[in-house]
Amino acid sequence: MSNTPNGKNGDHDPNIDPKPPELQIDPKPPELRKDPTSGRWTIVQKSSDSEEDRQTNKAPRDRTNRYKKPEEHLARERDDFDQPSCVFSRQFAGRKRQEKEALFGLRWRDNRVEITYGNDSWHRDDWEVMAVRADYAQVVPERTDVLLGDDPFVAEAGFGIHELIIEDPTEAHLPLGVMDAKRTHLILLALLYRLVGEVEGYPKLDQQRLGGVKPLLKTDGVRHISFFHNHRKEAGGSQEHPHSQIIASPIIPTEVAAELEYALKRQEQPPRRCVYCEIIEAEIAIRDRAFKTETPTHRILFETPHFLAVQPYSAIYPFETWLIPKRHSESFAKLAAKNPNEETTNPAALEDLASLINNVVGRLYACLDDPAYNLILKTAPVPREDEGGKYGSFHWHIRIEPRGVTIPAGYELSTGIYTSPTPPEETTTFLQEWGILGEPDPYKAGTLAWYQRLGKM
Repeated sequence: MSNTPNGKNGDHDPNIDPKPPELQIDPKPPELRKDPTSGRWTIVQKSSDSEEDRQTNKAPRDRTNRYKKPEEHLARERDDFDQPSCVFSRQFAGRKRQEKEALFGLRWRDNRVEITYGNDSWHRDDWEVMAVRADYAQVVPERTDVLLGDDPFVAEAGFGIHELIIEDPTEAHLPLGVMDAKRTHLILLALLYRLVGEVEGYPKLDQQRLGGVKPLLKTDGVRHISFFHNHRKEAGGSQEHPHSQIIASPIIPTEVAAELEYALKRQEQPPRRCVYCEIIEAEIAIRDRAFKTETPTHRILFETPHFLAVQPYSAIYPFETWLIPKRHSESFAKLAAKNPNEETTNPAALEDLASLINNVVGRLYACLDDPAYNLILKTAPVPREDEGGKYGSFHWHIRIEPRGVTIPAGYELSTGIYTSPTPPEETTTFLQEWGILGEPDPYKAGTLAWYQRLGKM
């Protein structure tokens, strides 16, 4: 505890920590280094500890796996912790007077979304999802065009924006698939707010109350935005508290550039269509034919009015699932603007996607005993003014990739050719059978009641 005086006369209240200092940029910022053999970029940190550890003068965080099983989640009292220790919970912020650099919070009130602003929100029971600056950021928001090093060793300063979306205000740590789908809805909405600032059909975000923080798509120098959720230690999760991450960078990653180039080449070939649109049409046709046989075999896990959840034909990981919008669009951010050619509104599409995410992750949670996984948004880069519709051939989608079932070994790492021990047709059937056991309506699967009916809690 700090001994810094906290009152006008130098008095100090031992029960309340003083407000932490403003976020400081590390004097040795990270670097973006380019591999001279492949063009791949790597973020190279200048210290083994995180930004959070350096600011609080603590040892690196304990990264042991402390994740709870479903029955343990239910057993924990959500609003009564004598000694809260999680820095993401509102209990910790309210009692210790410490908070992240909050941007805004979202909550449901009478089935309507409300927005709260600023760090004061941490101390009140008025948020369900919170967007904050990452104080252990992998990149720094200081833009510079100075190149570091000489050929063949080229690097540039690690400019970028790193933010978090905290997905649970309590220390119950309910993960995706167990938390209510309305909470997942808020997570997706928070992402859209940070991308474009305004979302059709939802309250307008007050930019002035954000202190001049611009939407990421309108921030100078940003070319690519990555959104991801790491669940459990094996998938890179360093905090038990559920949260997603956003990293905006000035480069288009090598893998993303390769996917864009392949999508463009594929569209230039007959039948000159988006490959993902072809996949949707083909998978639906295969499923419809399979239903007419005695042994139906297909890869569609769920179909909703707006999306298709499919186990990919050439899956790298067993139980890997793609969530693909039926309507072609290269950017997830376009969900923020109403499409004049459609009767449905954005709230309907976001609600659809949130329910689908909860359903898929809920099935993985129940069937594979809470596996580690990465949820990744694949979306087109931010185009420059002179690029026009360069990325229009891409089709945004979400990938959910379970970890730990198989581990890439020497052959996979040396060739890029992965070995999957289970066909996606079998994993699809396996996951679908759980819906028959507990919940006839697949869009409501993944709720706490669903797990209770299955006898999992």
